[in-house]
Amino acid sequence: MHIGALDSVLTGKWNAVSWDVYYDIARRVGLDGIELGVGEKYNETDLWNSGGRHKILSLSQQSGIATSSVCLHSYWNFSFAHPDAVVRQRAKCITQEAAQLAAELGARHILIPLTCPKEVDGATARARWLEGIGSCAQAAESAGVFFCLENVGKSFGDSPEQIIDIVDTIHSPAVKVYYDPGNAVSSGFDPVRGVELYGQRIGQIHVKERDGKYLGEGRVPWREIIAALRKVGYDGWLILETNPTEDPEAAAARNLKVLRELVSAHEETISEL
Repeated sequence: MHIGALDSVLTGKWNAVSWDVYYDIARRVGLDGIELGVGEKYNETDLWNSGGRHKILSLSQQSGIATSSVCLHSYWNFSFAHPDAVVRQRAKCITQEAAQLAAELGARHILIPLTCPKEVDGATARARWLEGIGSCAQAAESAGVFFCLENVGKSFGDSPEQIIDIVDTIHSPAVKVYYDPGNAVSSGFDPVRGVELYGQRIGQIHVKERDGKYLGEGRVPWREIIAALRKVGYDGWLILETNPTEDPEAAAARNLKVLRELVSAHEETISEL
């Protein structure tokens, strides 16, 4: 497994510094990759212009840090479940454009949070997401990337059963799950059972803690989760979305060490069998 981090984890700030700083910190910390996130002003970032993507590619090559994935926080502003058709159309444009730009960067996984405005009921939200992602799936297939739907606590798509239903109904090899066991714990679900249910639908994993400052100090059973991931054949990215604390770089280094030890311990256990 490779280990990366969401960009904001490394500074504790959202879109507040240029990405060259993030790649430099990731190199110093010893990460394998970095997940780039964009929000409401996504089209003002380097990701949304060819010159900016060339710069990002250069940063990745020079630092030796892969661009593991792209996180589209922008769905919190432009949700497929939104009651305004104009907003939903914008979500579609974001999704299709993200497939192409991620492919240019070699980032095969795109995090898409299953968001929903408060005034929209669950059944309507589900139907709109099915239509929205379904209409964009071909763009991901053509680009060779994956749209990975994340459990973020919304009633229509939070449990494994609900998200599996959405993914299987869309029925595209390019639509997978971005599983966040920390979010599952917050919602009252068994995070290990989530891994078992999702199985090979899992495209990527977010790693965070609940009720603990650092990884391993809270309620998320990461040792058991990693064992379950290995059991279902997952060997992809583990992306830190941990608490940046008052010293983000030191916290990232500490959490990376804990996660590497957990992964290594499981591999050693397997080799002894």
